[in-house]
Amino acid sequence: MPDPNSMARAMGLAFLTTALVLGLCTWWSRRRGTQPALWIDAGWVVGLAAGFSLGCGLLLPWPHWPPREDLDRFLLIIIPAVLIVELVGAFPRLNRLYWVLWGMVIVCALRVLLHGSIYLAGPPARAWSPAQRALILGSLTGALAAAWIHLTRLARRAPGISTVVALAIAVGGSALTIMLSGYATGGQAGLPLSAALLGGAAVAWLRPGPARGDAPIGVGVVGLFSLLVIGRFFGELRTDHALVLFAAPVLAWLPELPRLRRLPAWARGLLRVLLVGLVVGAVLGDAARRFAAESGPTQPGSKEPSIEDYMDPGL
Repeated sequence: MPDPNSMARAMGLAFLTTALVLGLCTWWSRRRGTQPALWIDAGWVVGLAAGFSLGCGLLLPWPHWPPREDLDRFLLIIIPAVLIVELVGAFPRLNRLYWVLWGMVIVCALRVLLHGSIYLAGPPARAWSPAQRALILGSLTGALAAAWIHLTRLARRAPGISTVVALAIAVGGSALTIMLSGYATGGQAGLPLSAALLGGAAVAWLRPGPARGDAPIGVGVVGLFSLLVIGRFFGELRTDHALVLFAAPVLAWLPELPRLRRLPAWARGLLRVLLVGLVVGAVLGDAARRFAAESGPTQPGSKEPSIEDYMDPGL
């Protein structure tokens, strides 16, 4: 496993950077008194961009340009594209353009991540057939669109930070699960994103403002989707783990059921976070158990590292 201290520093930098940028934009919007929602939404996007970039810069190797690998395409194409879309969405007059760009990201995200892989362009024995390609690309793209729509609707129906926090938990848990599944570098990319979402949520909780409420949702959903695709198709992430982790944030809708709707807003928000956290924690616990079983103590004379070796940052 990578150095825990490096991961903690990268997450702390991402958290503080996003919080600082969003906090400044919130303060400026209140000082100016004009278009506060625009300033706060823009602060979310710029803050997430800055926090994620600085965190990844501290934790990961510099990506290749032009992008050659899945992680390069995630860092240099997917995340910048969704940040641009959400920044456009902050301007009400650009609403039509926002939806056009939103559709383009949804349709192209999976294809960009898998570009040049054996699934699309590998040997005939390993590449998908046209029917398999249409089924897999279509179903996963539909799942991404459905998650983005449902979580955006939830953020507008139940204003507050609970949906963003739930997404941050899912992203962070997915990152750790991917690391335990054998793709340490790919998993690490999710840690700064999770911390950046939490940093923005902390400021939004302390200084709430009249924003759309869903500015960070697209970044979180597409980031989660991309991480799980990377872990599943380029690492050894189990399919059942990937499916449960992607579906976990949708559980945040459960407190909006008629009977639970009677609870106070704060209680529904807390329940939202707890439900997602329990599911993500269960998957992470299962991944950790499997990792420990597969890398258990080595026999004398064996060259295979144990789990203690992976956790020792000095190696």
